Amino acid sequence: MLLYAVLVVCALVAARLVYRYDLYDREPWLLMAAVIGAGALQMAALGPLEDRAIHALGRGQPTAIQIALVAAFAEELARLMVVVALAVFVAAHFNDPMDGLIYGSAVGIGMALEETTVTLARESGALPGLVLPVELVRLFGHLIMGGITGFGVGMIHRHPPGRSWIPIAVACLGTGITIHFLWDLAALRSAMSGGIATGPIAASIALIVSSTVLYGALVVAGSNWSRAVFAPGSPDRVWRRKPHG
Repeated sequence: MLLYAVLVVCALVAARLVYRYDLYDREPWLLMAAVIGAGALQMAALGPLEDRAIHALGRGQPTAIQIALVAAFAEELARLMVVVALAVFVAAHFNDPMDGLIYGSAVGIGMALEETTVTLARESGALPGLVLPVELVRLFGHLIMGGITGFGVGMIHRHPPGRSWIPIAVACLGTGITIHFLWDLAALRSAMSGGIATGPIAASIALIVSSTVLYGALVVAGSNWSRAVFAPGSPDRVWRRKPHG
């Protein structure tokens, strides 16, 4: 129970950090909680579907590449569907260039929590000190990938309008799928080697760093466009706040 409590607290901290990025048009907490819940429900529904797809693709003996491909495409497309649904059905609260990243990240948090719950139930005898770091990486990995995948949909409200938002959304989806695929592939190969192969570990570290840097760049870009829409004269910035006056 302590491990679950720690991970829930970490998820709340992650959600708070994401919420902080949204400086100029904050989303309702109730809606954010609902999106996190939707992500968890999605992941629960995807599990059996992914298992069947992996079994069919690998004819009972799937490779690491096949497993990673199915998970990457299924989960990133599912995340995108939630973000697009919000843009269509909750348009009053999807009016900000940051919204694609914010809601995509929230879906990712929900998916990670559900996946972690299943993993902990399956590995109930594992030592918390060994499990917790892995699950924290999972949490922030889903958060980052969800934010990248959803970011392009928020460009519906980009200011100045510039290019169509659709190519940006497609590029973000493709990037999210690619990162997810490489992330899972490295994790699977590391597990298959018993965690002693240095190649998959080095690849995982490089991928974590590069995807985090990309996520940060999208946060800054989205926040700047959000500022242009809602508060052109505001001195506030996502990483710092200038004194008013």
